[in-house]
Amino acid sequence: MTIRAVLFDLDETLITDRAATNAALVATDRLAGAAGVDAVTLATAVRRHAGELWRAASTIDYCRAAGISPWEGLWAGFRGDAPELRTLRDWAPTYRRESWRRALAEQGVDDALDRLAPPSQ
Repeated sequence: MTIRAVLFDLDETLITDRAATNAALVATDRLAGAAGVDAVTLATAVRRHAGELWRAASTIDYCRAAGISPWEGLWAGFRGDAPELRTLRDWAPTYRRESWRRALAEQGVDDALDRLAPPSQ
């Protein structure tokens, strides 16, 4: 039999996004250094709060079935017409902002979010 195609599953199989997500979080967290916050501590807090919010979302069953992680929720565009994707797309800016707000508040920083977060979409 002749092999006609080879399929590679890149996402979380050959290429994991966890390392890239962690690196991006730490790099972003460095911006909070001016507020006296440790980048690694803040990144850990963002991941924890993002996970908590993600698991409490109404779309958690869809996300689990589709393999969409909380970390992807911090950056993904959720393109598509499925009702669940539209819900995720609409909720994502609030999810991202709240993940960061909670993490910063945990570090005693209540006034840096507006300077660090991109404008709401």
